[in-house]
Amino acid sequence: MTALPRQRGFTALLVILLALSSTGYFALSPSGVQAANPTALGSTFAPVLHFTSGEKFYPTSVDYLITSSILRERFSNGSSLVVDSSPSPSTLGTHNSTDFYLDNRLSTLDAITSDYSSKASTLGYFTYIHLANSSSTTVIQYWLFYAYNNGPLNDHQGDLEVVEIFLDSSGSPFRALYSQHGAGENAAWSEVDKVDTHTVVSVAEGSQAHYFRP
Repeated sequence: MTALPRQRGFTALLVILLALSSTGYFALSPSGVQAANPTALGSTFAPVLHFTSGEKFYPTSVDYLITSSILRERFSNGSSLVVDSSPSPSTLGTHNSTDFYLDNRLSTLDAITSDYSSKASTLGYFTYIHLANSSSTTVIQYWLFYAYNNGPLNDHQGDLEVVEIFLDSSGSPFRALYSQHGAGENAAWSEVDKVDTHTVVSVAEGSQAHYFRP
């Protein structure tokens, strides 16, 4: 990400393509947007995220979340058992039960905040891009991971949000969708605030929910 000047109490960050999902579905058609370079396409429409000056967490890598955590199994009586004290992306792929979960070793918000704050500049800022094509539409998904969600209605470790840009068969954007936990909002491209080709996302402090307006 590239830091932009602070404006009206907000910190703006331009999300630059740092990782391309290997699970993308790319059509074989040699024409139109489906033949475009995925990295270039992802960078062209990468969103600009506006955070409040009080935000503690920014989009980070999956590796940071995994290496900060242990893998536990939850039982019906409320207890849990450590399954893997040093999980990795490869070992996590062998566990597929909904009873397994990652638990940050630091446990508390204050401790996680302090750890993330001390490492943020070294870690950098990440978005994970996934492209999905149909015969008439391409959807660019920007997945954003946060180490903690401390919003007024939700307080929990880890958070995953997404920004989606919809392109027609000619490669022109026509709609954007922003996630807000279990729901979200979408708007026509003409109604979205933009910096050149980059949509502007107002990120709610603590919850990291995405909005079209501050």
